Amino acid sequence: MEGIAEQFRGLRQAMGKRIDEIAIEAGVEIANYCDLESIDDEFEDAISIEDVEKVCKALGTSARELCRKMNGTKFDGAKRILPDDLAGAIRLHIVSAGLSLPEFEEAVGWELEAFLANPTRYWHGNIRWLKDICAALGLDWIDALP
Repeated sequence: MEGIAEQFRGLRQAMGKRIDEIAIEAGVEIANYCDLESIDDEFEDAISIEDVEKVCKALGTSARELCRKMNGTKFDGAKRILPDDLAGAIRLHIVSAGLSLPEFEEAVGWELEAFLANPTRYWHGNIRWLKDICAALGLDWIDALP
């Protein structure tokens, strides 16, 4: 199976566009986009969810659609976890598990206080952040992508 970097490259090449054209259209640094086409881990660790979605849009897809294809699962555009829903799921989990916020943050490895206060901060997180939180909550992280 192709890695995510190959998926990005293949989509761009199928459109007949250069790396710089996609980067400019998405509003990301050319070097950062080049890394997305070269290193699989860049997708999860080095770019924000907001920038992932901008890149995917420039490539004529969405982050959810691309990740479903990578996982070999059917894309269901109707199934979606919004940032407010994710924040609510975190709060519910903390209460039902009898945890404090710091205990949950320790368990997932991320600070979440700012996100819980303002779920629009979701866009600043990266895919690894989203995967770790959703795993702890028993949610499909792909459904939480834009």
